[in-house]
Amino acid sequence: MEKMTVNIYTYSGVKGLKRQSAPVAYVISTETSTGEYTREAVEFVKDVTENQSELIVLRMAFERINRPCDVKIYTESPYVRSSIEQG
Repeated sequence: MEKMTVNIYTYSGVKGLKRQSAPVAYVISTETSTGEYTREAVEFVKDVTENQSELIVLRMAFERINRPCDVKIYTESPYVRSSIEQG
């Protein structure tokens, strides 16, 4: 049986170097035998940096995945991107 691929799209409203409060959001999508399945959430985070908010929203998305799968992450965050690429 082939592993399913899950796409995670993240967004953070926290921008810049200062600690801020702002919304973060994710969308998870995958193809199933019955069609496309998506789940999304928006949450308000308080007093966090941009990098912290990006990690928080990514963790939120991963917590929704309940079976082994391949994951593709789509993010605007250079911090998250380089962390994944460099290990």
